Amino acid sequence: LQNPPMYSALKIKGRKLYEYARQGITLEIQPRPVRIENLEIEEIDLKRKEVVFEVTCSKGTYIRSLCRDMGEKLGCGACMTELVRLKVGAFDIAHAWTLAQIQEMAACGEEEVLRHIVPVEEMLSDYPEFKTTDAFSDKMLANGNWLPREQVATSGGDASAVLKDGMQVRMYSSTGNFTAIYQYVAVKNSLKNIKMFV
Repeated sequence: LQNPPMYSALKIKGRKLYEYARQGITLEIQPRPVRIENLEIEEIDLKRKEVVFEVTCSKGTYIRSLCRDMGEKLGCGACMTELVRLKVGAFDIAHAWTLAQIQEMAACGEEEVLRHIVPVEEMLSDYPEFKTTDAFSDKMLANGNWLPREQVATSGGDASAVLKDGMQVRMYSSTGNFTAIYQYVAVKNSLKNIKMFV
């Protein structure tokens, strides 16, 4: 269980914590469950009193709070001085580009820049792939309308594939054009539009 820092974007009563903190208001924050998968110390510099470590953690983990908590346990106090995010989901810093590098690519031509851009579909590859079944449902999809369950099938054409309540899917037209993210709503036995990509 971790207590988020007061200077964070976590919302309490509709306002971000840092807004309260800037007004000098301190709130009691309920600890939240986080998961530390791995924590590896890479360097200890006793002269500068610094520790460099790499952590693999769950969404919602505050590294500032982790440093604070470790300092409290050690009885010496601690704060974070630098943070580099190495990976988020499928995205790795090894595949990131600086603005200067992108400008160099652009100087070589648009094709060089496009070669390094990850398509939206690839970014959302964790979402199951579904498609509309006919021209009528294609129009409904293009307009962002609700889609009745019987008007969608998997990309392989399986109209009986199981959809669970709240499940989000990549939605394609019957002709194979990626269009949106939809979410299945069991009580309506239909899918609602979450995000359009046009």
